[in-house]
Amino acid sequence: MASSAGKEKFLLVHYKKLFKNNESDFRFSSLRKLVLRYVKGTHILDLGCGTGHITKTLLEQGCKVTSADTDPEMIRLTQLYTGNKDALVLKGEELQKLGKNRFDTIIALDVIEHIKNDTLVLDNMHAVLKENGRIIISVPCFQWLYGKRDISMGHWRRYQWNELSDKITDAGFQIKTMRYWNLLGFFPYAFFEKLLHKPINEQLRYKGRGMVGETVNKLLAWWLSFEGLFPQPFGITLLCVADIAKATNFRT
Repeated sequence: MASSAGKEKFLLVHYKKLFKNNESDFRFSSLRKLVLRYVKGTHILDLGCGTGHITKTLLEQGCKVTSADTDPEMIRLTQLYTGNKDALVLKGEELQKLGKNRFDTIIALDVIEHIKNDTLVLDNMHAVLKENGRIIISVPCFQWLYGKRDISMGHWRRYQWNELSDKITDAGFQIKTMRYWNLLGFFPYAFFEKLLHKPINEQLRYKGRGMVGETVNKLLAWWLSFEGLFPQPFGITLLCVADIAKATNFRT
């Protein structure tokens, strides 16, 4: 298994390549559209902000955004891309340093699968949200798909539907909507990881993809945006939107 340092380097290289395509990348652009539909309020925590593509859109919509990531280089890229001064290096386990009852919405896209103690992070999200606060979380799904790319990216797990829903409700949230996303990506992902036993080639998402690549990227962006309009029977991502529950029967 790859070392922790190796995983962090792989992830950083991946995001630095995507940085040049922040606005046009088919996955980023379609996921943004889906996520922004559910944002509540104006005080937002972009947890695991990566290259800042969600932060930038929220700032343009007039939100006050705190951008947080565990990697100083990701924070540098986010500040470079967005100009957001409220950006800091922070682990999910340290969220309560931000203060209680601070945010209307926490967005954590492809974050908690990187954290060994994901339940602690969900508890911390609950603590820093306002009384009627909301979380918007995306994670890779179907543990049987776990493979070489997950290891390289530093994923501790992929999630089953019931596993994610149980952890979120146990942390004191009431799920508003939960759905699979990226049905189209399921088939090539399963083919590469389970049949070829190699990571899927993501060169299409990086700079210099050529005319054919640009056309395919636009078609994929259109498809995933269309997919976002309707619930899907399966996919390679789970998206969950949950609000703080009125009754607080959860871990203490």
